[in-house]
Amino acid sequence: MRVGIVSRVLAPSGNLRWSLGLGRALSDLGHDVTLLFFRDSPAREALDTQRNRLKVEVSERGARAHFSRLAGTPVLKMKYFENGFPPDAAPEPISWMLLPLLASWQNRFDLLLCYDQYVAVAGLALERFHGIPYVVFTHETPAPREPAILRMFLQPWQAAVFGGARLRCAPTKRIADGAMQIFGVDFSVIEYGCSPVDAMMDRKDNYVLVDTRWTIARDPFFLLEVAKRLSDVDFILAGLFVSHDLFSRFQSEMLRLDLARRINIRLHPTEAEYSYLYKHALAYLRWTARATDGFVETGPSLGVYRALEAGCPLVVTTDLSGAEELHARSVAIRAERNPASVADAIEVLRTDQSLSQEMANRSWALSKEWSWSNRAMQLLSRLSDKG
Repeated sequence: MRVGIVSRVLAPSGNLRWSLGLGRALSDLGHDVTLLFFRDSPAREALDTQRNRLKVEVSERGARAHFSRLAGTPVLKMKYFENGFPPDAAPEPISWMLLPLLASWQNRFDLLLCYDQYVAVAGLALERFHGIPYVVFTHETPAPREPAILRMFLQPWQAAVFGGARLRCAPTKRIADGAMQIFGVDFSVIEYGCSPVDAMMDRKDNYVLVDTRWTIARDPFFLLEVAKRLSDVDFILAGLFVSHDLFSRFQSEMLRLDLARRINIRLHPTEAEYSYLYKHALAYLRWTARATDGFVETGPSLGVYRALEAGCPLVVTTDLSGAEELHARSVAIRAERNPASVADAIEVLRTDQSLSQEMANRSWALSKEWSWSNRAMQLLSRLSDKG
């Protein structure tokens, strides 16, 4: 089967790991896989496409469209929307500017996987006008966080995109339930996958790893309260912040509390750097975000699966989606969502080396069970059930 996997940006991100993980697994099953991106980045050099037997294409037209932030004006008179969308809806500009690419895709693929509702509009058009079935994934609860007028603009076309897909997938049941409530279409739960490392690390360094892209990005000051309680543990924050203002305020508070020597911030690490950090970390810390913009992080996120495949013990808050199962499988210590409880859990791992190693071994073993190959088989089975 000729499979196209579509994402917006060829850069270190959850979407890229989704694309590579399922792409490799589908290729191993004998399918012809092409990764399609609309924006290039240096990460392209890190893709060993020959070893993975994956083809990678980046559309220059799509790249220009990605940077063209036009006003959200209706485009219903365009060919692909005359019969495809509700009369009061139009997609976000990034989406509809990509539609000219459809002509070059229509005879190339038997199946299209879209990892973003904004590019999934292309899949919807292919399904309706060219008969190519597609699958759309959503990675966070799609409750709009934009102002009310923009929510009115986005929700109808997003519902059309999700509703038009042969199969809709979400990485957690909570996200699937939220999407069902908002859009009225059912979502299958196909969780993230793992690519286990070849060998376990026996040695762990004395730092706790936090992936800043989600949790810390929206609730950074929680970590400072944890760090104040642990004088013998360092923290590495890897990723990015959602705004320069938030980053500046976090740095100022970190300096005020005299924590700068124990909190190392690494913005935009490469995939190789991420891999090293997870392998050597004493623990990976994950808590749910609490934000004022209405967004609630529902986890467990790719960071949890990165930790599992690297044999890194987990410390997660009890309100994190999936925390109960991770604790039941003895790969995570659950803590109440307060700094004292989280600090106590980290201290347990720091002082009990045998427990830390046992959890690392179980994490690595579980990552083989939750592999991308199993996720790919699950995806194909669900797609077959849908006809």
